[in-house]
Amino acid sequence: MAKKNPSFSERLKHLYKESGCKNEAIFAREIGLNYTTIRKYLRQDGTVPEWPQLLSISEHTGRSVEWLLTGKEISEINRPAPEWTISPEARDKYPFLRTIVSEINEAAEKNYSAIELGDVLIETLKVAVKKLEIEKKSKGKKSAANSG
Repeated sequence: MAKKNPSFSERLKHLYKESGCKNEAIFAREIGLNYTTIRKYLRQDGTVPEWPQLLSISEHTGRSVEWLLTGKEISEINRPAPEWTISPEARDKYPFLRTIVSEINEAAEKNYSAIELGDVLIETLKVAVKKLEIEKKSKGKKSAANSG
């Protein structure tokens, strides 16, 4: 269920005006929503979109979800840097983790959106799972050949 935030519609109106779109229908298309939906969010009743719509608005306008919801940006400077370490045991047991970290780093260099990065990681995991399935079948055949 959508939450209420009276100033969300004001921020969305600001983004609409800033976009230079001739009308709300064009703005809706530009941010990946339908016209009826965007009209509802632009009304003064304070309806706030669900997470997928918030992400779409954020992606297409370049504004953070935090700003959309609160009107304030969360400073990256004040956030501690995340620890991105993989234990030697995990590296040995799951060699595809290196590929995933590499994909994340490459996506950052290429300025991928979060959605694009997600798509890349999904494909990387699919390939890794396929390789693991092949290895498992191969080991199963070797075990059967050795015991027979």
